[in-house]
Amino acid sequence: MMNKRNTILLALLVAQLAIIGFIARPGRNPLPAETVLFEGLQTAEVTRFVITDDGEKSLQVNRDKGPWQVSLGEGVMYDADTDKIEAFLEKIQGLKSSRLVTRTAGGHDRLKVGETKYSRRIELTLKNGKQLVVFLGSAPNYKSIHVRRGGEDPVYLVKDFSAWEAAADGSAWWQSRYLSVVPDQLREVTITNGQGKLNLLRGEEGDSWHLADQLETPLAKESLNTFLENVSQVSLSAVVLEEKDRPTGEPLAEMTLKTVDHRVSIQIWDRPDEKSDYFAKSSDSEFYVRVGPYAVGDILSGNAAKLIEKEKEGKEKES
Repeated sequence: MMNKRNTILLALLVAQLAIIGFIARPGRNPLPAETVLFEGLQTAEVTRFVITDDGEKSLQVNRDKGPWQVSLGEGVMYDADTDKIEAFLEKIQGLKSSRLVTRTAGGHDRLKVGETKYSRRIELTLKNGKQLVVFLGSAPNYKSIHVRRGGEDPVYLVKDFSAWEAAADGSAWWQSRYLSVVPDQLREVTITNGQGKLNLLRGEEGDSWHLADQLETPLAKESLNTFLENVSQVSLSAVVLEEKDRPTGEPLAEMTLKTVDHRVSIQIWDRPDEKSDYFAKSSDSEFYVRVGPYAVGDILSGNAAKLIEKEKEGKEKES
């Protein structure tokens, strides 16, 4: 009886293995092929892109034989953040998916990739004049989004991309560094503010800094380095577009930075209230901007006393 039972169990096991082998045989269930949405697209060929969101707000970014610029209004172009733009275009270039959601146009509106119903519509213009369109739709989760290429019906689920990466707002794309000088290249810093006048000088790169009117007074190296890093980089929070919104009256502070071959000045005006940002205007820019307190704190309050090296604690004073 046991031998017969074992024989039956063995036969069942062989049958199971045969079925598994048949199902798992090569070519039976191949992995779905990945579809590249923009095969052959080169980011260097893109000269313009326009992003439109679901509220019909539109933003244009382009380059015309020069650096990227973002449109802030009719005829108003502002320098754009090239690194952000290149990273964004590389994302578009690399859009691919192994999951086809639908082949027909019937589900476009439901997935928010329709011609008039979408989360984002992105239009790329190439050097040869060709235009490519991609629709970003609904997001099943924060790691994926429905995507459709313009002029085609198939909708794909794409990972690691989201609508917020395609903001139709100038602040997402403009160059936030309003004033930028490499601290090591500085030769002179002059600040006039409510504290008085501060003038720092040094000869060649690597030479020590000193106060223009106190050549022998030692400066605190750590405090000085932090100060120079802060005043040599000023970031904006907004661009002032309307002339009526520009500041009036005398500025609170003015700073001039000099390198071997360049000189740039920036003026800072008071803010309307403590919840607002200051106004600023650089000699290197045609635009007035708004700057946060953190961005211009050392320009507004910088003085020699903060930079002079303090006597070591415990040092006995002469009687």
